[in-house]
Amino acid sequence: MLTKMKRLTNVVLFPRQIALCSLILLVSFSARSQEWLPVAQEAKPYTRWWWLGSAVDSAGLDYNLSEFAKAGIGGVEITPIYGVQDNDANDIDYLSPRWMQMLKYVEERGEQLGIEINMATGTGWPFGGPLVAAEDAACKLIFDEESNATVGRTAQKVKRAAPGGEGFVIDHFDKGAVARYLARFDSVFSYYQAAFPHTMFNDSYEVYGADWTPKMYEEFEQRRGYDLRPFTHVLNKKDEQRTEADKRIISDYRETLGELLLENFTSHWTEWAHSHGSITRNQAHGSPANLLDIYAAVDIPECEGFGLSDFGISGLRKDPGHTKKNDSDISMLKYASSAAHISGKKHISSETFTWLTEHFRTSLSQCKPDLDLMFISGVNHVFFHGSCYSPKDEPWPGWRFYASVDMTPYNPQWNAMPAFSRYIERCQSFLQWGSPDNDFLVYLPYYDMIYDQPGTVALFDIHSMEKRAPKFIETIQTIIQSGYDVDYISDRYLLTDAYRRYEAVIVPDVRFMPVATVNRLQSIAAAGKRVIFVGHYPESAPGYGRLTSEKTQFDNALATLQENSFLADDYAEALLLAGGRPEPMRTEHNLSCIRRSNPDGHHYFISNLTPNDIDALIPLGVNDPEALFYNPMTGDITHPKLQDGKVRIQLSSGESILLRTYADCRHPSVAKVSQHSYRGAVLQDLQLLQWELTFPEDIKMNADNNDTDSPQNFTATRIPMQSPQPWTQLGGSYSKVMATGCYTATFESKRNKAFDDCRHILDLGDVRESARVVLNGKEIATLFAVPFRCDLTPHIKKGKNTLQVYVTNLPANRIAQMDRDGVEWRKFKEINVVDLNYKKTLYDTWEPMPSGLNSEVRIISYAAE
Repeated sequence: MLTKMKRLTNVVLFPRQIALCSLILLVSFSARSQEWLPVAQEAKPYTRWWWLGSAVDSAGLDYNLSEFAKAGIGGVEITPIYGVQDNDANDIDYLSPRWMQMLKYVEERGEQLGIEINMATGTGWPFGGPLVAAEDAACKLIFDEESNATVGRTAQKVKRAAPGGEGFVIDHFDKGAVARYLARFDSVFSYYQAAFPHTMFNDSYEVYGADWTPKMYEEFEQRRGYDLRPFTHVLNKKDEQRTEADKRIISDYRETLGELLLENFTSHWTEWAHSHGSITRNQAHGSPANLLDIYAAVDIPECEGFGLSDFGISGLRKDPGHTKKNDSDISMLKYASSAAHISGKKHISSETFTWLTEHFRTSLSQCKPDLDLMFISGVNHVFFHGSCYSPKDEPWPGWRFYASVDMTPYNPQWNAMPAFSRYIERCQSFLQWGSPDNDFLVYLPYYDMIYDQPGTVALFDIHSMEKRAPKFIETIQTIIQSGYDVDYISDRYLLTDAYRRYEAVIVPDVRFMPVATVNRLQSIAAAGKRVIFVGHYPESAPGYGRLTSEKTQFDNALATLQENSFLADDYAEALLLAGGRPEPMRTEHNLSCIRRSNPDGHHYFISNLTPNDIDALIPLGVNDPEALFYNPMTGDITHPKLQDGKVRIQLSSGESILLRTYADCRHPSVAKVSQHSYRGAVLQDLQLLQWELTFPEDIKMNADNNDTDSPQNFTATRIPMQSPQPWTQLGGSYSKVMATGCYTATFESKRNKAFDDCRHILDLGDVRESARVVLNGKEIATLFAVPFRCDLTPHIKKGKNTLQVYVTNLPANRIAQMDRDGVEWRKFKEINVVDLNYKKTLYDTWEPMPSGLNSEVRIISYAAE
């Protein structure tokens, strides 16, 4: 009751604080204006950089790195993979003298260009290679018809291995096997006196069939307190035949595997990297372990988006039949950020844009919403998936990886990449600054998760979490939809001080909980934090071996905890008891956001991932009396409207904004910042007519098509239009080209007092697929995402104005024509280039994708508010 009264008092005072601050701003501005945060190296986007066959040379490396630098990419992760057909002579064996020479060149050139160099600790994935002996390879149990077990090897080879990287996958549960694998890097880097890269990377756990290790019995007995040998046959039982005791034994087995992976692989690999001055970046998903603990054991936890999210954003192009549903919702993505937050790590990375659409069909406008989802989930260090090395003079479409969005100069959308990179670095500068400010902790019910899973090994991969942990996913989605944000915490990290910055711990309706965890929750409650159980208290400790001996301890510990904790019937009651700070922008307007704290107050990343435009005065979950908007698209910094403790937020569907709040309304950063100009009533809606389409850039990329109906010279062709239309509607070769078309129109303007009181917004409507806007010879904006709008107000002159819109399309039409012409461009070994279902395919049946301006273009004049 006291807490509620305190909050009501703060709310009543808040409007007075706003009014006082407004008065101070009017009469006492300082001379200093606000600026953006400095851009740290890690705030720039990074990219995974595949080396096909490691067939690289200094000229190609220099070209690729230089293009990355120009596009605003701040770092690369080298991952060697399979090679190019008929190019064996140029392949370089992994870690050979020539390979190390190329790595050293990259490190030197990267330092000159300001690009950080990272690399995978191996080729392809998972870890393994030619020096992995059979006794160090991944293990499995083999049962005969009577369920007698013998130890065998999976014989799995490294997936997508590069030359010199082929071989068995290591036994990740065996510390000796891991150490012997890493020793190869020790000797090679030492011999060539090469510097270890800034960061060593490990991809998602994709070790198939591995369920054992030679020291399993002794490790199991040491950790679980009983001998597994008499019960090994239980692992071979059919799911429907397992008893309660069987499931507890299998739970113990799974917990042991998880601990061995954590200690003998992840932690050991990280300690090894640290000994060489490197840090580690790791994808824990897919592991047969507690994902939180695996993520938290490295320097940079990395989540992964896999597919395209359908947010229903207004005006966003859909591509039915050519997209893959995103398997990573916010509940999955938050494992990595939660692990970083509870273990004190600054950076959370993401493998971003894996398999959004079919090759050649992905636009940056489709990328941006899923990028925003990453930011909302806590990601602040994006890695593109990704970029394939191509030799400098390689014909289009260059070298290709089988499952990614092409982030290279071979993608025509590359001309919009600097603007895309600036958006990312502005957002990540804020998301890396300060501290996480989530409301409370949610206990991860790991022992419930591993109790009743089918099979033996429980792999927690992003494609199966809906089956592995449906109740937990529902819990997290319910909490977020109620306006709160959370971090997860594991049993291991509850035993640390990670809980101290949070006000409460919410425990879902779990069945199993270790005695040590029950005791820790009691001490947390005694320290003044709220511990809230939902539905019921846990029933018993997990596992089989100590169940009887620990029953009394568990019962006594739980009885004490019940006296000092809360039991809620449902999450609505639990959230009221937790006392967090719900964000009305989530509950009332369906806006997505993440909040962080900083020395001066707080800051938010806010994205409108809904079909609706938002314009409302919205209260915040924090009581800071002053605020500024930072627009990550434009770089503008403005002072929002503040009224009665609320901030007016105006975001069109698909838009995002950074909001920084200040605990001290006299903060000098707020001085000299202009008022945010909101769009008021529409005063004029001018449709631009009489356009001319030209192709000012040489379409040399299409010269090898040998089109018989191609114009003699695209650059000399001038096409008049009443209103803009896609050039694909012109037919002939226009439906086949990959190009940038320039749409030109003129309009008259009376620059007077009435003009100056308005905002004049260029609305390009449906753009296929990115646009560079030039007015009267001055570049105004590069637009790559919906809504395709920009403010022309300060740039319009009195009299005649000339508007040029340079629109670049996707490569889909050109690649489809190449397939129809029988051009052999799929020349890569192993999996080659496949479709979303990993099947070989041609694109010769694709219909032309509209290219250019696909709707009316308007200048809309709004009353400025």
